Order: sequence, then structure tokens, then C-alpha cells
Amino acid sequence: GNQRSYHLLIDGNNKPYIEITTDGSTLVANTATNALSSGTWYHIGATLNQDTDQLQIYVNGAVGSASPTSFTNNIYNSTSGFTIGADDAGGSNQFDGLIDEAIIWNTCLTAAEMAKVYNITGYMAASGFSGVGDLKIF
Repeated sequence: GNQRSYHLLIDGNNKPYIEITTDGSTLVANTATNALSSGTWYHIGATLNQDTDQLQIYVNGAVGSASPTSFTNNIYNSTSGFTIGADDAGGSNQFDGLIDEAIIWNTCLTAAEMAKVYNITGYMAASGFSGVGDLKIF
């Protein structure tokens, strides 16, 4: 629904993007440059740096968009339920893939910290640990 504070999504062109709202309806977004491929493991992350007022998407530990998006206001204080893998608590528009290791930080990670998180989860997924990884699209 449009009353969410933020969304981390895959668009119709298989590009990950982050949306944040200040009022529950007006959205500010940052979209990755490259599309994701089916059957491939990805680490997707997003940051909102309120010191620099920048919204940024990350793919596999690296900046995923051409440039950050400016976001100068506070995030909307929504009472909507929190969901992972669907548009709403009712389960519409379900994500067709696997999601693991979903983390919401209470601070903005730096680019170096985002790369470290990717390297840790990527190493575990590549080493054959079952169920480890962040995103796999089918």
C-alpha cells in the first residue's frame, strides 16, 4: 500500500530499488542501474544517510545506481504492518524467490561496511552453507 514508510523492491525490469516517503504518498526512489538475472544469488542493500541526505541502493556490496538520490526530510512515521516478501500483510504481489538474512540496521552503513556484509554472506553462500544468502530470483 501507499502508507508504507519505505519499500525495497524489484521493478518490472528486474532492477532493485528503494523507495522512501515523507508523507505516506510522495515517494523518493533510487534504482539500480543493472537488471538482476534469474537463478543468481544477490546481496541487495539500501542506505539512507541523513548526514548527507542521500538514498543509495547496493548490489553485491557495491553502489548499484549511477548516483544517490537526495532525501532531505524525515521518513514517514507509518503504522502499517512490516512485511518481507509481499506488498502487504495480506500477501499480495509475493516475491518469487528466496530471502534470507534480512537485516534492518539502526544506523547508516558506509560503503565499506556494506561491502563487508556482502563479503560475509557471499562467502557463506559460495561455501555451500544451506539456506545462506540474501536474495535469489526464480
